[in-house]
Amino acid sequence: MEVNGSQLEYCSRLGPYNKEAKYPRPILATFIDAQQRNLIFNNKKKLKGSKIAITEELTKTRYDLLISTKDKIGKENVWTSGGNIYTSIIRKKFRIRNIEDLNQIN
Repeated sequence: MEVNGSQLEYCSRLGPYNKEAKYPRPILATFIDAQQRNLIFNNKKKLKGSKIAITEELTKTRYDLLISTKDKIGKENVWTSGGNIYTSIIRKKFRIRNIEDLNQIN
């Protein structure tokens, strides 16, 4: 998939430049068209095995909940969509809204 500048409302690198950093700085991109953003986000799994990752920008609370969910369930079975956190256990999909939801999952 190609993304050109006319599809982006805003784009910039995050954090200060560090010549000795292990990884390049992340890029924050805001799309003009939600349909284009969703198309790119829905195809992010095609990047598995590469050094590129596409993630949603989450609030601190949701990000912490995402990390807790990945720690408990395993990162392979946890994903985000539309700012929500989901997990799949034995072919059953759960939406994790808070820590209580996470604690109820066996």
